[in-house]
Amino acid sequence: MNERSIFNIPALEKKMYPEIGFCIYCGTPHDLTSEHIMPYGLGGNLELPSSSCKVCATITGRIEQTVLRGPLRPICVYRRIQSRRKHKDAPTKLPLEVRFGTEWETIQLPVDEYPLLLTFFNYEIPGYLDPKNYKSGVRVSGQYTYSFGPRLEEVIKRIGAKDIRVSQSYVPSEFAKMTAKVAYSMAVAIGQINPTMGRPKVVNAILGKTDDIGRWVWTVSEPRKRLKDILHFIGIERDEKQGLLIGRVQYLTDSGTPMYGVILGKLDDKFIAPVV
Repeated sequence: MNERSIFNIPALEKKMYPEIGFCIYCGTPHDLTSEHIMPYGLGGNLELPSSSCKVCATITGRIEQTVLRGPLRPICVYRRIQSRRKHKDAPTKLPLEVRFGTEWETIQLPVDEYPLLLTFFNYEIPGYLDPKNYKSGVRVSGQYTYSFGPRLEEVIKRIGAKDIRVSQSYVPSEFAKMTAKVAYSMAVAIGQINPTMGRPKVVNAILGKTDDIGRWVWTVSEPRKRLKDILHFIGIERDEKQGLLIGRVQYLTDSGTPMYGVILGKLDDKFIAPVV
């Protein structure tokens, strides 16, 4: 058998998986809702029915909103990614700090003319694989910035400014939790994790019961792929060499963004599906 077996779900086409009948996060069979594996606001159309209770859905929904209502929002508007409200309440203009002379001032620019920048964090090797150097939270060693829409130099030239500043508010731990949630729910949907037999420890980190999301999530150190016809990528991998089930998630993959890894459990954990 190969050291790595990969279950790729690259297209993320609209799909309804068989319903679960209990919450994949806490196990309760009450007050169940459907789970969008990739957040709906990011174009997610893979749905896992009756799989998240209202309490856990509120927690994971809050995590997603923290990310989606931050720097990702204008990019979703710019790229016309689906929205339940069809972006009716989205701003049509965004504030931009500009220096025409010696003083900085704030102007408003239409979204289509704005230098949209998005930061992706570089998470260090997960604490699970490097326990001696890990304490808590998530460890960030750098970041990658991607430009969407007009380039900075083009905007500076067009408005006649000497310099511009684009500020971003982003929470590294929340982005990591959202990524872990995507990988975990996908593994359940395709039968690689059986939550009736238990749940991986990363679930406690997703729900905020433990402060160790950096023990499970990291940035994969490999050449970044640019898949032109795919908005996002999710893969579930059985790494026989390390004895781990690993999720892989890449957002906006057509822009060559980083790939993130999520440790979902050991292959001999009872909740990991056996090889068939």
